[in-house]
Amino acid sequence: MTALAFVSAAMFLMIIGLAVALLALARQVGILFERVSPMGALVNDSGPEVGSASPKLNLESRTGGMVPIGPRANRATLVFFLSPTCPVCKKLLPVVQSIRDAERGWLDIVLA
Repeated sequence: MTALAFVSAAMFLMIIGLAVALLALARQVGILFERVSPMGALVNDSGPEVGSASPKLNLESRTGGMVPIGPRANRATLVFFLSPTCPVCKKLLPVVQSIRDAERGWLDIVLA
């Protein structure tokens, strides 16, 4: 009887250990999904050709002013589309800010 109780207790502890390992793996899968999930939205085969000129637009900003987008003499405009819930966007924002500081002389950056 004591051998049966010992084996039952050992099996119970193994099942508890497996449950903890399963929860840890599920947590890691969730973390990985948050990091990689928006990558599918980056693949797009339609739209304008790379390097083609955009139409001239004069759009209203969130602060109430107007933002000109389109071809201008000696200036280029980078329109960076982002979302507050996008983890890739959060990682790219410091890069966009450093590009803005380094290329201020010829590049305008618009966050959309």
